[in-house]
Amino acid sequence: MHWRRVGYRAASHPLAAEGTLARANALSGKRLSRGLTEFDGNLSEAATDARYVRNLGRQPMSPTRLETWATCPFKYFLGNVLQLAALEKPEDITVISPLERGSLVHAILEKFIVEANAQDALPSPGSPWSERDHQRLRAITEDEFRSAEVRGVTGKYLLWEMAKQDIREDLARFLAEESQLRADMHTGRVLAEARFGLGGESPEVEDPTTGLRFRGIIDRVDISADGESVLVTDYKTGSSSPYSALDKDPIDRGKRLQLGIYSLAAQRLFPNATKVRAAYWFTSAGGGFKLLPSEYFDIEDSDTAQRFRDGVSTVVEGIRTGVFPANPGSDSDHNNCTYCDFKNLCSSRRLDAWERKKTDSQAAIYLELAEDTQADAQGGDK
Repeated sequence: MHWRRVGYRAASHPLAAEGTLARANALSGKRLSRGLTEFDGNLSEAATDARYVRNLGRQPMSPTRLETWATCPFKYFLGNVLQLAALEKPEDITVISPLERGSLVHAILEKFIVEANAQDALPSPGSPWSERDHQRLRAITEDEFRSAEVRGVTGKYLLWEMAKQDIREDLARFLAEESQLRADMHTGRVLAEARFGLGGESPEVEDPTTGLRFRGIIDRVDISADGESVLVTDYKTGSSSPYSALDKDPIDRGKRLQLGIYSLAAQRLFPNATKVRAAYWFTSAGGGFKLLPSEYFDIEDSDTAQRFRDGVSTVVEGIRTGVFPANPGSDSDHNNCTYCDFKNLCSSRRLDAWERKKTDSQAAIYLELAEDTQADAQGGDK
C-alpha cells in the first residue's frame, strides 16, 4: 500500500514480480477485465490436447452432463473436467434435499409399477387402481421412508414428518392422475426404469450429428394397446415453473435435452411404434401434476428435431473448444446457482462478472444458446 501511495503500480513491486503474488495479481486483473480469460473458464488454448476432449465420446454419457454445460459451463468444468464434488455432511442436514426426495419418490413408483407388471395387475385403460393397490403403494412408501432414515438423509424429525405426509398425499393423488393418463394414451403396457446404453441387452443411443453415445434410465414408458404409440415420461417432484419455457422452446436453450435423448432411446427400444412422444411429469401438488411440454416433445416433428440437433451440437462444440464461463442466470437471485454444489467458489458479484465476460468473442458459442433470440422469436410466433 505504501508503494502505491507514492505513485508506483502494485504490480511493479519487487515482491510482485514473480511467484504467488504475481500470479494473484494476474488473476485479479484478468478477472476484472472484459475479456474471457484462463481465469474465467477460457480453456481454448489448452483444449486441443486436453484429456477431457480426447475422452469425450469414448464412453456413453448421461443427458444431464450436456444440460449442465448449457445451464452453466463453469459448473460443467468443475464437476466433469476437474471432477470435483461437494462434501456431504449428514449432521448438517435439516430437511430432506430435493434430490433425495426425488430419488425417494422415483424408487417408490418404480417398485409399485414393477410389482404390478410382475403380478399382471395393471388395470385396463381408463380403469382406476383398486383399494388393494392403494394399500400396496402405501406399504412400499413406508418401507422406502425407513430406508431413507437409515441412510441419514431425512433431516430433523418434525420436518421429516411433515415431508412424509406431503409425499403420502401426492402419491395417493398420483394414482388418480395415472389412471387418467392411461385412459388418454389407451395404455396397454407400462415399463418402469427402461434402460439404454448400460450394457447387456440395453441398446446404446447415438446422436447422428455429433457421434456422442448416451446412456440412461427412463422413469416410465407407456405403450398403447396396439403398440403403435409410445409416451416417455420423466418424473419430477419439484415445481414446474423452471420448465415452463418448454412450451416455447422444446429444449429450453439446451437445458432440457433429456426428452430428445430419451425419445431416440424409445425409438430403438420400440422400433415398431409409429409415434414416440415425451414429457416431464410433475408428480406432486407443488408441480400441479402437469405434463410439460403440454403438447409433448415430438422427435418426429422436423422443427423440434432440428432444434434438438442444433442444441446438442452447440453444447458439444462448446465443450470441445474449451469454453466454460460462469453464468449465474439472468435473475438477480442467481437462479442457476440455487442448487449448485460450487456456488461458494464464485464471486458474490458473479452477475456483474457475467455481464462483462459474455461480450467476449470466445463466449459467442455459449451466448448463442444461453440467450437465443431465435428461440424466443419462435416461441412468440407460437
